[in-house]
Amino acid sequence: MNNQEWSRSRFWLCHFLHSRHVRQSIEWESDRGLTAGDGDALRAGLIANRYAPRGGAWLVARAVHDCAHDPAYIQSLRLLVKEQRYHDEVIDRIVERCGGTLAPRRTIAPSMGLRLGRVRRRWLGQRFEMSLLLLGSLVDLMTLTMIAAKCRDAAVGGTLRNIVADKQAHIWFFTERLTWSYAEFQFVRRNVRRLRLRCMWAVLIVLAGRRYRPLIRAAGSTPMQFVLAGFLRFEGLLESMVPYRRETLLAALWAQRRNRYAKPDLR
Repeated sequence: MNNQEWSRSRFWLCHFLHSRHVRQSIEWESDRGLTAGDGDALRAGLIANRYAPRGGAWLVARAVHDCAHDPAYIQSLRLLVKEQRYHDEVIDRIVERCGGTLAPRRTIAPSMGLRLGRVRRRWLGQRFEMSLLLLGSLVDLMTLTMIAAKCRDAAVGGTLRNIVADKQAHIWFFTERLTWSYAEFQFVRRNVRRLRLRCMWAVLIVLAGRRYRPLIRAAGSTPMQFVLAGFLRFEGLLESMVPYRRETLLAALWAQRRNRYAKPDLR
């Protein structure tokens, strides 16, 4: 292994290649098992998911420039972005199956979006961009899990559970990479990153609680309970990604290097 190569790059390349080529077929022609109430709740949640921000292409471009010594990592990122696009296509099909009508995916006005993206990426860099993708995947995981649990349609429920499993893998990929990436920071900078990640998550989870309100209520919960559950889930992830204690960080890095091909605990 190249000394500059991330020790987990080749494992994740193998993972995403397997995920791409071994996908469960979807029986779109099977009988629909949706009641009217289920269909309304599912459409509300899935359409909100369609409008969630996506990204990753810029991260791939930067990796090609900055990580040329680690081709397995670059290809892993490419495959992850393609998997995100595949999920979007599948979710569009599910919305149609639930009786929804599809409008074009909403975006910020191109000129404004490009300006904001360039400023953000120029000043905040790859770690921040990857953090956004991580937190977005965590919101997707929580909401799609609710939708899958609510759905009585076998084809839709099974498909969503497969997407949830992929999202769990995305989260762990980002977590491991950021753990490795933040390792060079000294104590104060790591604590600043912990605070920034908490603030980012607070904004995203509160907005998600508002956006997915109909789905959350249909699942028998409240937006406040959803937000609190999100904070509890995030705290465990944060401690894995940016450990408070130096010895915990060193143990995590040693585990990555020693167990290069170990499967992550996707929970």
